[in-house]
Amino acid sequence: MLSTSSKEMNMELARESIDMFLNNRVVEAEELFRHHDENWHVRMAQCYAAVMSAVVTFETAQLEQTLQLLKVTEKAVAPGSGLVSQLKSKLKGTEQLQEAEVVELLERQIVVADCQVCAAVLNFLQQDLGSCVKGSWGLRRAWKTYDRIYGQISAMYRQVQQEVPVDAAEPGEPAGCEPPPLPARPLLPTSSSSPSLSAFLRCGAVSAEAVRALMGSVSLGYGLFQLCVSLLPSKFVKVVQLLGFQSDRSAALAALMFCRTSRDMRAPLASLALLWYHSVVRPLLSLDGRNVAAGVATSELLLRETAGRYGQAALFQFFRGRVLRLQSDLEGAIAAYEVAASQGQQQEVRLLCLHEIGWCRLLQLDWVGAFVAFSELAQQSRWSRAFYHYLAAVCSGASGDVTLSAGLLSAALPPGAGRPDLDAFLQRRTAALRHGGVLDNTSLQQAERHYRRALVLGRDDRSRPHVAPHASYELAVMYCGQPQRRAEGRALLESARDAYKDYDFESRLGVRIQSALKRLEKVTREERAK
Repeated sequence: MLSTSSKEMNMELARESIDMFLNNRVVEAEELFRHHDENWHVRMAQCYAAVMSAVVTFETAQLEQTLQLLKVTEKAVAPGSGLVSQLKSKLKGTEQLQEAEVVELLERQIVVADCQVCAAVLNFLQQDLGSCVKGSWGLRRAWKTYDRIYGQISAMYRQVQQEVPVDAAEPGEPAGCEPPPLPARPLLPTSSSSPSLSAFLRCGAVSAEAVRALMGSVSLGYGLFQLCVSLLPSKFVKVVQLLGFQSDRSAALAALMFCRTSRDMRAPLASLALLWYHSVVRPLLSLDGRNVAAGVATSELLLRETAGRYGQAALFQFFRGRVLRLQSDLEGAIAAYEVAASQGQQQEVRLLCLHEIGWCRLLQLDWVGAFVAFSELAQQSRWSRAFYHYLAAVCSGASGDVTLSAGLLSAALPPGAGRPDLDAFLQRRTAALRHGGVLDNTSLQQAERHYRRALVLGRDDRSRPHVAPHASYELAVMYCGQPQRRAEGRALLESARDAYKDYDFESRLGVRIQSALKRLEKVTREERAK
């Protein structure tokens, strides 16, 4: 068992390594990871850094390497390893437990659950059926751990809050920042804690400082777990329910907001997770309908809070660019992305920012600027060179350079990186552009007519099965904004959900349909209550 001073030193090393990684000192962080490989706090910090890189790059090789690192870390820390086995032996006997032993046992269980939920998220990102099954099973394993330890720690935390007035909290402890409540009943049948541990936790023998630290530690993974489950496509919701748990997005966001105020190494990661949800997920999945700027206020608050410590960090600059883009300040967004991309040690972030710069240029109708960005990505990205090759061809054609565009479209698309569905989709789109100009400058007034036509033509077009469900969704959203046509809108949403299967981007559209139906139900209830 490590002494208190040694443990504090290890935790400080972990916090320092995360700060190095986020503040563009990647080489130094990796050196620290190598030199302190035996320190499981630092090992978990390395896992978080690897997960962030994998999510940013979205590359198969990076995902697989990170999954292996998570697996090795979980095995090293999980029950069955030497120290944990000794502690479990004590719990079964009559030997007196020390606070440090109990705290370390809980910390290690948190690490195990964090490894499991991070692995589940990475599996879901790969989107193939086998990976999604692995992800679902990983979520179930993580929940069995979280359901137990989160309940234990939150109970201790509430006891501490009752005994220690808020004014007496330690400096830096956020006033009035309560953890989210547990569900009224367990979402999974969990095995009860051992009598010795339960008695130890109930008697208040763990200090208030240790309880607050544990609460901050467990809140990141618990929040990510709940958020991940709440964003699953509709076809996986039934699978999740069969596995025995449900999601609570409000509890997820509350847990992450709580974690961000702690002194744990996970605090900046909670801020990044919240920024990702509010500036990327909400507009991408249309969780707020057409109001793409719904998460801007919260994102700006998070950026102000972290400016002192991470103001020049590449990932935080990237999210600053996302917020400015949502506010339609495209030049400001491009400037923020360029600052983030200039951090030479983080190639993954540079490519991510180049992607955003390309889309900002495209929104400005700066076809040449967009072509330059997408052409560079077509050469350097390992995620999908074919995707950027296709976009570069479209932009060159829109700029008037038909010869270059035709040459790009005639050339074979670059090989994909294990994404056959996307490659097949791009092949069909490329063929359509070669054979007859499908790009059309359409005014908003004509949108309904074109969506209707796309819906009719798409039903019989086996080469483009994605057209009909997407047209149905867009038409439905248009109708749902008109009170007299909401019934038509609901029928189209239900048709898009139930009548079409196995088309491109089905999972993403499924989440959008779920959100649109929930918004429609809310509007209907509010109108009836008037």
